Amino acid sequence: MMTKFLRDELARCGWKAYQGSHPLPKNSFVRDGVLLSLSLLKSNGLWHVSVQTMSQVDVRLVSLDEVLGVIENGKWSK
Repeated sequence: MMTKFLRDELARCGWKAYQGSHPLPKNSFVRDGVLLSLSLLKSNGLWHVSVQTMSQVDVRLVSLDEVLGVIENGKWSK
């Protein structure tokens, strides 16, 4: 479930909802050649997050703070 807060953060940071013809998860967004897919796992409150470029896919199970970092930076923090 995508909260209004998270949708506002995505918009503030320039992410646009994915509009392509390739079937992707419901909550997928694009910015600067990066595809971001977010899915909340309700059982434990963690997020399943996929950050994908033309050359790499990185999928992680993370907290909301880490999701916000990816939204802001467009990549995982080091």
